[in-house]
Amino acid sequence: GYYNGTTLREYFVENVDYYNDETAPVGSPTPGVPVIDWAAFGVAAPDSDVVFGDLDDGQRQAVLETLGYLPLYDLGYENLVEHGVKDGESYTLARGEDGFVAPDWLNDAPEIRLGTAEDWQDKYLRAPAGLADEMFEVIAGTVVEGSETVGQYRDSARALYTQDRSAHTYWEWDNGNLVDRDDDDSPARWNVDYDGEGAREYRLSGDTGVLSFARTPDWAGETEFATHDQGGRYVLAPASYVTHGAISYLGLAATRQDILVGHTDTRSYNVDIDWTRSYLDVNTETTSEEEWIRVWAGAVGGASDFSERQWGGSGDTGWLDVGNPVLSDLEVPYDATLYIEFELREDDGNGDWILSDDDDVIGFWQTSTRVTDLPFGLSVTTGETAHSDDSGKAEFSVLVTSPHWVETVDIHEDQYDYSYQWNSDWWDVTDKRLTLEYQWASNTSDIREARPLAESIDMVPLVDTMVGERHYAMDVTLIQEGYYNGSKVREYFVENVDYYNDDSAPDGVRTAGVPVIDWATNSVAAPDGDTAFEQLDDGQRQAVLDTLGYKALYSLEYTNLTEHGTVDGVEYTYQEGDAGFVAPDWLTDASEIRLGTAEGWQDKYIRMPSGLADEVSESIAGTEIEGSETVGQYRDLAMALYTQDRSAHIHGERSDGNLIYRDDDDSPARWDVDYDSDGAREYRLLDDAGTLGFARTPDWAIETESASYDQVGRYVLAPAGFVGEGTLSYRGIGETHENVLVGGTDVRYYQVDIDWIRSYLDVNTEVDGEEEWMRVHAGVGSDIGSLERRWDGQADTGWFDIGQNVLSTTAPYDAPVLLGFELREDDDVTIYDWNVTDGYDLIGFWHERGLLEDYLTDQDVTGEVHNESFSIANTGRAEFHVDVHSPYWVNISEIHEDQEDYYYQWNSDWRDVSDRRLTLEYQWASAASEIWEDRPVPEAELTAPVVDWAAHGVAAPESGAGFDDLDAGQRLAVADTLG
Repeated sequence: GYYNGTTLREYFVENVDYYNDETAPVGSPTPGVPVIDWAAFGVAAPDSDVVFGDLDDGQRQAVLETLGYLPLYDLGYENLVEHGVKDGESYTLARGEDGFVAPDWLNDAPEIRLGTAEDWQDKYLRAPAGLADEMFEVIAGTVVEGSETVGQYRDSARALYTQDRSAHTYWEWDNGNLVDRDDDDSPARWNVDYDGEGAREYRLSGDTGVLSFARTPDWAGETEFATHDQGGRYVLAPASYVTHGAISYLGLAATRQDILVGHTDTRSYNVDIDWTRSYLDVNTETTSEEEWIRVWAGAVGGASDFSERQWGGSGDTGWLDVGNPVLSDLEVPYDATLYIEFELREDDGNGDWILSDDDDVIGFWQTSTRVTDLPFGLSVTTGETAHSDDSGKAEFSVLVTSPHWVETVDIHEDQYDYSYQWNSDWWDVTDKRLTLEYQWASNTSDIREARPLAESIDMVPLVDTMVGERHYAMDVTLIQEGYYNGSKVREYFVENVDYYNDDSAPDGVRTAGVPVIDWATNSVAAPDGDTAFEQLDDGQRQAVLDTLGYKALYSLEYTNLTEHGTVDGVEYTYQEGDAGFVAPDWLTDASEIRLGTAEGWQDKYIRMPSGLADEVSESIAGTEIEGSETVGQYRDLAMALYTQDRSAHIHGERSDGNLIYRDDDDSPARWDVDYDSDGAREYRLLDDAGTLGFARTPDWAIETESASYDQVGRYVLAPAGFVGEGTLSYRGIGETHENVLVGGTDVRYYQVDIDWIRSYLDVNTEVDGEEEWMRVHAGVGSDIGSLERRWDGQADTGWFDIGQNVLSTTAPYDAPVLLGFELREDDDVTIYDWNVTDGYDLIGFWHERGLLEDYLTDQDVTGEVHNESFSIANTGRAEFHVDVHSPYWVNISEIHEDQEDYYYQWNSDWRDVSDRRLTLEYQWASAASEIWEDRPVPEAELTAPVVDWAAHGVAAPESGAGFDDLDAGQRLAVADTLG
């Protein structure tokens, strides 16, 4: 990595450790963080968003120099060799050979020091401390450029979901005559925008922890398109927002109430009602008749009009053309109630409608119907009234045309904006790494020994002699790495993948070849079926290891390597690195995994120098430390089925609550979450086992469900373990349920009682006693009732109690209501019914129309007629009591919707997997080995030969000449003589 004398860094984060220019991705630069002056270093400035790992060599060097860092290298070495000259003789000893003198720095602890050798002075090195103080030279060799993953990064941001399409969708009611229009013609949709707190987050190797800086995510400026996000919500969002990463629901951002999202449109028509002809057959007089007909037509609660005609003469019998328009181009809704009425009279008077005793009423006819009950186009309706031998008819043409939509009601809804946390996937961060190879040589140092002031060299033969024995001792620590079977290292074992606790599998059938542990054979209790390896006790773990053929694997570390010996009866002790220390043969061996040989080690595999395993040794156990190590992670996965169990339709009301769109489940849209398939537990371990997994139903599959919101904000009925953690990914529509009954349109009906309470009379049409008659009628919808009463005598003036029911029925809130009465005076005392004769005098006729919803409050209604055609004014009143009560609901249509089920991939959070690890401490000692040296033959055993120089063909040397003074032939003669 990199080092500045105090801090080690694996990597530098642009916008945290330095800036490429004077701008920051968001906000302003952090005070104290330098902006690189690229020009001062003679390099081109990179783009502002270029990261450290993408800089070229010159730009990287500019960053390092600005931050005060140099590259840091780990120094590794091999082939450590001692070269020397002693007593004029050159020698070479490799580390570990007898006589090798270890350099002073060999056992020094590593330190980070600035390099001192040429070409190393621009680098920090992690090397034995004393090595940095050595005067040496290096010869550069190979340079290998590589890369290393130094961490990961991800982008994060808060996203605002602004609802830009309504949840309301197009719907039709009453056979398509009433439609709820959706102004945006779309299902609910949310526009996704960046909402702040954008950041890029780094988690790097080393002790820097998590670094981050404010940064707007790349997708913030991208083109948006309609799609579904990671949670299945319909959105208008950038592609890179939805194609990777995960989102989590943060909460409600805003509520916008009463948003206009559509209109209820009512199908309306234009209606023309013409009085086409009438039929007359009236014979009430001996002379010619004067027949009169008045017709009315209109819409209940709307426009109305009338037309009239008189015929005079005795020939007015049969069908007579009229052709009078009554209503023209009347716009009415589809559910309007139209009424048509006519009244037939015979009049001897002056030809107008003034009421007098000369008017004779033949009869009255009425009809009403809804527009939707009429045929489209032209239809004919004929009404008839008759009495005795007198009758009359009126024929009407009804033309229904021009269907069109009339906007009648605004549709509003509350809309909700949401906040979501968006996190991208984690991406690897790599950095360039150099490997530099050198030939290294220290400076020469003197070899000094204690020597006699003078030395005599006798020509005495040497013999290989055992002079003593030595053994080695050291403090050994065995640190458990994992497990080994002679060929493969494992950090951990996964139950249901490497072995089974019993004969069953979590899902499906057991994998062939994977053993079931025979706990009884191993004399241990069987664990539960779902017990993981790290949860087993010592005996159970050993049973698994024995079944799988594995033993615990340890790494051997040692300290205080000491040589203990006796030479010529004198004991000595050397520490590794001391002058005179003879390294054991295994010291420089490469590490191998071997089965332990020392007592207490034979049930373990140990990673140690290969020769050490061959040593005959003994060990004395000391401390045993039990710890744990994170060996990987696991998570659970499953495919979840979201079955819609509550409709998107919600309760709605119109007409002051008299018409409701009932929601049968009384809930917003909700989905029941169930485990569907593909349940698995997945392990990613630190060893080379890679990713392991096995089929397994998630724990939440059998948990109690409760109403909640899932990780993406959808309203669900789900187990707590499903929504409490992990992430969801939308996988598509599972099934569409078409035309599901979810509610109904209900109309409020009422019980209606209409009573004739009393009447008022003030009639003076004759000089003698009057005979007043009153008929009252009441209609609700298609139900009609009537009552009549007669009074005889001059004193019939004032209020008269009646107290009789006219009509009791049930009807919807919008049923048409008719109240009316007719008042007559009759001189014919012999007639007590409503037979029409020329003796009847009509005082007046009154009626009022409305809708039932106009009478919902208990009320009295009084109608009045007043006629001044006589010499004295005549008045009549009728008082009605309208009691509308006992409301109840009647379903008039069903509400259906299409419902969709969804698939979501559920992944739990990753959880650490740990395993027990032992650290074992020992006192270790090798077996003793003999020490052999070349020693002179003892004088008692020595018989010094005399060299026969002549026999060897050489001249005899001068007397007193030493061996070193002999020439080559003489030296060979000595050697031959001594064997």
